[in-house]
Amino acid sequence: MSSGFQEILLIVVIILAILFIPRMMAPQKRQKPKPARPMRRLLKLSVKWRIALVSSLLWLMGAALYFQPWHGKTEKFMLFGIGPVLIGWCITWVIAGFGAREKN
Repeated sequence: MSSGFQEILLIVVIILAILFIPRMMAPQKRQKPKPARPMRRLLKLSVKWRIALVSSLLWLMGAALYFQPWHGKTEKFMLFGIGPVLIGWCITWVIAGFGAREKN
């Protein structure tokens, strides 16, 4: 009795595949591929963003040299090295979100 049910399910699956697979595989309009230019976006960063990035990297390097996490002092490095940088970028992200919401 279950073999008849399985046959019906197989027919339904085949019909659904015949109906939906061509729609999913429909050829899309060809567009000219845009050349990748990641450096161009990096060059468009404002002075504020460049200072923020450089200061974050310098803070992390200074904290790494001071706390020396490779000698087992990872807790202090995480707390005083990565923590302030992470909190600062999170606050910046939230403020940027509020600014984008006000523009809309």
